[in-house]
Amino acid sequence: MPMPEPPAQVAIYAEVPGIDRTVDFLLTFGGATLYLSEDPKGRGKLEALVGYDLAKALGAKAHLLPRRVPLAKPWLSKVLATRGTSVADIARTLRVSEVSVRKYLRSA
Repeated sequence: MPMPEPPAQVAIYAEVPGIDRTVDFLLTFGGATLYLSEDPKGRGKLEALVGYDLAKALGAKAHLLPRRVPLAKPWLSKVLATRGTSVADIARTLRVSEVSVRKYLRSA
C-alpha cells in the first residue's frame, strides 16, 4: 500500500521533517495554536520532538502556516494504516470511533 500524499493543509509541514516526523508532530500538536520561532532556544516541546534544525526550518516557514495546527485525521488514519496499524489502534490514537476510521480508509 503506497504512502498517501499529504493534503494541502499538511503538505507544508511534511516538506520540512518528512512524513514520519509529520505524523508525530500532528499527533502531538494537532488542533492547538503553535508559535514557531525562527530561533528556537532549546526549551520548547517542538524542539524536543523534532530537534533544533527542524524546529528552526519550520520557524522559517511560519508565515506560510496556519496558527492552529490541523488535525488531519483522515490523512493520519491512512498513513497509520499503511504502517500496518489496526483500525482499533488508529481509532484509539486519533480519539475517534472505529466507524470513523473505516470511513476515512474507504475514502482513500
